[in-house]
Amino acid sequence: MNYTVINNFLNAFECELFVIALIHFDKSQPQLRFVHNREQINKSLKFYAAKNVQGYNIYIRPKTYSVVLLDDVSRESLSELAKLQPCALVETSKSNFQVWLQTSFTPQSREQALQICRKLAKDHDADKGSAEPDHLGRLPSFTNQKEKHKTNGVFPTVFLHKFKKRFSSISLGFAKEYDLNTTHSTSRGCVLKKTNKQGYDRSREDFNTCCMLIRQKKSDEYIRNELLRTSEKAQQRRDNYIERTIRNARKVVQNQ
Repeated sequence: MNYTVINNFLNAFECELFVIALIHFDKSQPQLRFVHNREQINKSLKFYAAKNVQGYNIYIRPKTYSVVLLDDVSRESLSELAKLQPCALVETSKSNFQVWLQTSFTPQSREQALQICRKLAKDHDADKGSAEPDHLGRLPSFTNQKEKHKTNGVFPTVFLHKFKKRFSSISLGFAKEYDLNTTHSTSRGCVLKKTNKQGYDRSREDFNTCCMLIRQKKSDEYIRNELLRTSEKAQQRRDNYIERTIRNARKVVQNQ
C-alpha cells in the first residue's frame, strides 16, 4: 500500500466525499460500504489493507454524478480517450484499464448521468455493463483479488499510471448533441447545470443524494440526518434548505 499513490488518485477529483466498498468474491463474506472524505480514507487505509490481504477487493467512487468511469478499456483505446482529458488512468490488471473523467457540469439526475456514461462507453469501446453513474472502480495501490488474474500465486497490484486534477474536454454541448434534454426532462426544465468557479456544485450534490436515498425508501428524517452529516452547506444553512431540497427531490423522483 502506497499512501502517496492513493492520495494522488484522491486529489485528482473535484469532490468532497467518496463511496468506499470492500467486497469479497466469497459471497458468504459481508460487504462493507462507507462514505468517507479524504481524511477518513487516510485514517482507514491500514484497515483496507488488512481486508485486502483477507481477500477483499477495495473499490472507490467519487460521490458525484459529475464523474464518469469507463471500465475495461483496452490499451488501443487510450490514445483516443486522452483527447477527452481524463483525470485518472488506472491499470487494474495486465493491459486492462479504468479511465476516470470529471465533467465541468453536473447532471440533474441519475438518469441523465446514466445516458452520458452509456454514450461514452459505446463511443470508446468500454464495458457497457459497467456504464453506470454508481459503478465503482478499483482503488490504486491495492491488489486485484480476481483469481483469473493471479500469476505465480500473486495477485496484481492496481496501478495508477496518470493523474491530474482537471475537467474533461466534454462540454455542455454534449447534452444537446445527444439530445439528452428531450430524453430525460425534469421539473426544472433543464438537463445539465454548470458548476461554480471551483468546479463543484454542492446544491446539486445534495439534491442527487436526496434522490438516491428516496429511491432507497429512506424517510425524510434519515435523509435530513445524512445531509447534516455529509454536507457542509446543509450544516451552515439556517433556513429551510434541507426541507426544500428533500421536497424538490421527492417531486422529481415521483415524476420519473
